Amino acid sequence: MGNYEEAYSCAPAEWGYGMRKLAVLGSTGSIGVSTLSIVRQFPDRFQAVALAAGKNLVKLKEQVLQFRPTIVSVASTDDARDLRAQLPDFRGEILCGAEGLLAVATHPDTQMVGAALVGGDRGPLLALVWLQVERSELVHAHDHDRVAGAREDLPSAMS
Repeated sequence: MGNYEEAYSCAPAEWGYGMRKLAVLGSTGSIGVSTLSIVRQFPDRFQAVALAAGKNLVKLKEQVLQFRPTIVSVASTDDARDLRAQLPDFRGEILCGAEGLLAVATHPDTQMVGAALVGGDRGPLLALVWLQVERSELVHAHDHDRVAGAREDLPSAMS
């Protein structure tokens, strides 16, 4: 039994370790893939309901088929069209650009947002994530100094 399993197996239900629905921003990157591996490992604890990725449609297609989110966002209109063609049976929304990212981050079913997006201009991205933080948990990670999602950066992004 791994550390995560041990922690969850001994945690009382009243601690709030029930099913958590999450959005993963940057789902095809290393941190997003790691986040989804935990979802895969604990399907009774986590459900990925919304995914956002850049241009790695091959990896995103695999994730959509495995996790069956209700909404997905990609970088461009062309990518959204290509992904839809590759997933004819997917009945969820496939959106793109900043609007798609915002829709994923603020999806009404999410309780947690995993934010690990690479980008030089962190302000607008963090501002949209802040919208979600107001009503759920923000889980962030730093893969390197260009990963957006640090809670301490949120107030400056909002000004």
